[in-house]
Amino acid sequence: MGILTFSEGNTKLLVLQKEQNCVVTSFDLLAGHTCPAANLCKTWVDLITRKIVDGDDMLYRCYAASMEARYPNSFRAHLRNWLALRGKSIGEMVNLILADLPIKAGIVRIHASGDYFSKRYFLAWVRVAQARPDVKFFGYTKVL
Repeated sequence: MGILTFSEGNTKLLVLQKEQNCVVTSFDLLAGHTCPAANLCKTWVDLITRKIVDGDDMLYRCYAASMEARYPNSFRAHLRNWLALRGKSIGEMVNLILADLPIKAGIVRIHASGDYFSKRYFLAWVRVAQARPDVKFFGYTKVL
């Protein structure tokens, strides 16, 4: 088992997998903790109490944070990914991601939970995509 956790994803991704006839995987980080541009949806799970915490301007709870509070395995996997990558150089992050990216992955969804927490981290994903032109990568972000 590697350091990083990639998951099969949700029902929508399984439909995409069937349509595209390839393996679709997802890579996630802790919601809220890794979301520098979140505001109206700013919600996270406290690392100690594992209780939901709402940001000052939160109008609606982040779905991913709610799922992390409900499912301890998801919380642990997202936390493990974040701890493994934060503070690393671009090259170190690229090496970690490439080492654990499933060989048969055809499509990778970056962040059903979490976001690009730094410019270095975003650039690492750009380099991963360049290193694996056989894979389609997509991700949503609030960081512009």
